Amino acid sequence: MDSNSPNNNDLYSTASECEELVKKVRSFPDVEPPAEFVSSVMEVLKPQRPAWWQRFYLSLTRPHTVTVTPLKLIPVAICIFALVFVFQFKIRIPNQYPDLYTVTENTDPVVNYFKGRSYLAMNNPENALPFLIKAARYAPDVADYHFWLGVAYWGLSEFEKERQSYQRAIDFDQSHIPAHLYLGHHYLDKGAWGKALEQYDRVLNTDPDNPAALYNRGLSLMQMGRLQEEKKAWVAYLSRFETGGEARSAVAHLNTLGDFSYRTFLFGRRNVVLKSISFKQKDEKPDSESLISLDKVGSILENNRTIVLHIVVHAKDNARLAEHRSKNIKKYLLAHFSTIDPLRLKVSWFNVPETVLLDGKTYTLSTSVRFITETFYAA
Repeated sequence: MDSNSPNNNDLYSTASECEELVKKVRSFPDVEPPAEFVSSVMEVLKPQRPAWWQRFYLSLTRPHTVTVTPLKLIPVAICIFALVFVFQFKIRIPNQYPDLYTVTENTDPVVNYFKGRSYLAMNNPENALPFLIKAARYAPDVADYHFWLGVAYWGLSEFEKERQSYQRAIDFDQSHIPAHLYLGHHYLDKGAWGKALEQYDRVLNTDPDNPAALYNRGLSLMQMGRLQEEKKAWVAYLSRFETGGEARSAVAHLNTLGDFSYRTFLFGRRNVVLKSISFKQKDEKPDSESLISLDKVGSILENNRTIVLHIVVHAKDNARLAEHRSKNIKKYLLAHFSTIDPLRLKVSWFNVPETVLLDGKTYTLSTSVRFITETFYAA
């Protein structure tokens, strides 16, 4: 055993002495300390103020921290933003042009142009007008400035000034498509069909797929009674655009002329424009152009599985041909759209022509394909 290690007897004796000492301390009576005792102790413990040079040295050498409480800064931030808002925006008097002093003094056409465009974007042509006037005045050879000035005049129903502005834009830029297009709209609204047609043709010479020019060209020809050209105009529009209200309206105009190369069918709650399904002579399968329409039908059926489609085929004096055509259409849809339940495709055929009644007139179609839908209830 290590000679320095305490033995058990020593440990027990030390513990007994501690217990005896604690008992004696506890037996002392409670006595109040002298009155001057506390103050004398605190005087001793009071830290001594360092000399001035020590305080200066500590201020330079000790680290400094900054504590920021975000919530306490919120009122300050609100006050700053309020002051910026008040001084940034001036109170505007209704029915007067805002920033009139700025309009008068600022001679930069670009600044005035973009200010005018911003007011037009807010459907406020009255406030846009003075800026666009300045833009066109300080840069008279920029066609865009005259064009948008015309748009502002249109918004204010100042139609003669509108026309003049479009014409000035064209004078500076003969190929300015928006100016030609809107000038056509101006003439169409005024009933000047020939002048409107001329402007739409100029647009289409540069931009053959312009939807507004294609559609309004058909309207102009309709008003002029040029029926054969009108038919071609509607077909030209529908060959490029088959969706939207204008497409459905174009089909209605076309069908009224006795042309059913495009038709509108109801799929559920949607009116869908389709190029009519056609066949070459006595063929039983649709021609290649018709496959685009069938693919559109298949996509609709895949996206809306509540629809049952009736494929109705007419072939005058040839029931067998009508039957085979209807079944081939069904076969094509099932082969190319595997998610379509066969129970959702019904076929019907007739050996009589289809009759269509429009605006009190009856049209007879020797061969045709119709699509009729109903709600599908799965077993």
